[in-house]
Amino acid sequence: MPKQEIRHPDREKSTGAYSAAVEVDGWVFVSGQGPVDPKTAQPVRGTIEEEILYTLRQIEKILKAAGCTLNDVVKSTVHLADKEHSQPFLPMNLRRSDWNWDEDKALFFRKFS
Repeated sequence: MPKQEIRHPDREKSTGAYSAAVEVDGWVFVSGQGPVDPKTAQPVRGTIEEEILYTLRQIEKILKAAGCTLNDVVKSTVHLADKEHSQPFLPMNLRRSDWNWDEDKALFFRKFS
């Protein structure tokens, strides 16, 4: 089964030894993303809300490059550095008017030590 690499449309600097996403048999798998500028490969710092929105915008760009939108997402796994960050994260996703959130989109939180 062939796979196709999906590149971030703004990527100028390498951010790791992996693709932004791959498409296999009609399924798109997006690699782990964070608040990293694709042009400089440097972290983008801000409040947790700003970093979450920045990361979601980058994921949207990757999905668009693959011909998808956030509404096509079946599952996401979210790793937060601090359990306290889960409180701002959930309402931000639930209030997005362009993302039809439902119970099928599972979120898993893991605290890093």
